[in-house]
Amino acid sequence: MKKITIYIIIILVITITTVGSTYAYLISRTSSSANFLLGEGAELNVVYTGGTALEGEISPGNNKTSGLSTTVNIGITADSVIAKANLYINVNTISSSLATEGFIWEVYKTVNGEETFVDSGSFVECRTTTGEDTKKCATKDKLYIVNNYILSTTPTSFTVYVWIDGNKTGSDILGASFKGTIAAETEKFTGHLE
Repeated sequence: MKKITIYIIIILVITITTVGSTYAYLISRTSSSANFLLGEGAELNVVYTGGTALEGEISPGNNKTSGLSTTVNIGITADSVIAKANLYINVNTISSSLATEGFIWEVYKTVNGEETFVDSGSFVECRTTTGEDTKKCATKDKLYIVNNYILSTTPTSFTVYVWIDGNKTGSDILGASFKGTIAAETEKFTGHLE
């Protein structure tokens, strides 16, 4: 019985010594060099509040207030990893007569209560050659309006306007229809050391 106890004690001492010295070596190795990073796992937690659908009658006008608008909010939680986001208009239906440079989208973000311009474009990418009057965009259903926006813990409000520029369209837009929603996609933001 004494031999077994002595063997167990010897094995425990060897195990504790090996584990302890390995741990001490790794700790001193990590903390002694600037080329090592301490990494820990974290989750991507995005907070997104979507707006209403962009649909309804739009009369030709001369600025963004003559059309439709919706506001979305996007950010990350305090314990989230850093992320970047893309916002896009998900085109559900669009009349072919609206797939012109005269049907415009504009994006503004609100910072400290003040609306600032982000980007603008048209729905010309939705032009179809199939002859159908109302359909989704032929080339793509996602029209990207904000790209690679780095999210923060303070949510950002983006207001999206769609409107018809009366100077760039004719009577062919009468009776045209459009329906779309604003959506977001995110990906983890990564970097590298040099």
